[in-house]
Amino acid sequence: MKTPFKKLPLALIVTAGLTQAAELSLMLPDPSLPYAIQYDDFASYSLPVLNYFTQADNSVALVPGPFGATIQPSDPWYINSAPGELGKDSEYIVIATGTNNAGVNSNADISDLIDPAYTTPDGAPANTDSFSTVTFDPVVVPESLNGVADPGGISAEANLNDLEDSWDINVGTLLDYLGEENQMVVMFNHNELNSAEGPFGAQALFAWAKVWITDNDGNDSGLGSFYLRNTELGVNDPMPTDWILAAGDVCLDPTTFIPDPGCLGADPEDDDILFKHNLGADNAAYAVVSPTLDAAMRSLANPENYTLHADIRLYDEDDGYEQAFIMAAPRIVPDEPPPVPTPGILALFGLGLLSMRWTRRK
Repeated sequence: MKTPFKKLPLALIVTAGLTQAAELSLMLPDPSLPYAIQYDDFASYSLPVLNYFTQADNSVALVPGPFGATIQPSDPWYINSAPGELGKDSEYIVIATGTNNAGVNSNADISDLIDPAYTTPDGAPANTDSFSTVTFDPVVVPESLNGVADPGGISAEANLNDLEDSWDINVGTLLDYLGEENQMVVMFNHNELNSAEGPFGAQALFAWAKVWITDNDGNDSGLGSFYLRNTELGVNDPMPTDWILAAGDVCLDPTTFIPDPGCLGADPEDDDILFKHNLGADNAAYAVVSPTLDAAMRSLANPENYTLHADIRLYDEDDGYEQAFIMAAPRIVPDEPPPVPTPGILALFGLGLLSMRWTRRK
């Protein structure tokens, strides 16, 4: 842990006049198939799938809309994430990026209570590279990920429990940035090779994340940890089946809406819908939300006295760099609790192949 910072009087750390977050223009539907898959505490939405099912009046329904499965710049779910866009008007908080554009990777123009963006690999060899915010003794099964040094840059006077092995932000700053009526949505770019190498092709990417909250003195908040994961075997480090798969190409059965990552399954009627998520660094592919985490942050009586930490890990990165950045979205109040994927759905996302893959790598 870094040396504890000197604490400032509360009046000096309140983020008055903080830039308001860039907001999604449309309401996210309930986080369920076919729009999203629940991975423990987080739901991951497919922006290409949302685009396909969005109607002319911007509602979302289980019938094809006018926009198609391939997102165009004029479509409602096109999220421009080019460096020039992310660095504009301090509207985006950037968690990770491969660009060295200071306007994108510093976050200082929003607040000095936010870590700068971590650097993701750019131009890595196919199926060999990885990324982790963890740099101190990263014990990961089955092999260590490439820990990236904490980018630092937070003011030495900041009221923040700034850790070396996580991306950190003051909770009060984050809530002020989002606004009272919004929740946090983390946008993610998928920027991989398109070759056929590997079980799902070289464009396949695996991810795991843990989020927790401490007070600014480093004490546990008592709110617990929040995970983006496939199974619940690992607590501080992911086990092989904990990783979630972002396959790039995903086929969707138009009747059952069951996804086929990598489009590996047979389709006797040849009517599956192909959705491409490997959209590059300029166009976001996924939107990740956690109403549970949002409610936990807003339950704090004095959120400015707390810090949110994110331990983020990616595996099998290649080609260009991935990005993760924060926007605001209207809060989701599901009609029912979000569904947890059944073992059958999880099997479709390659648990067996994942286990075989890591066994061979040991």
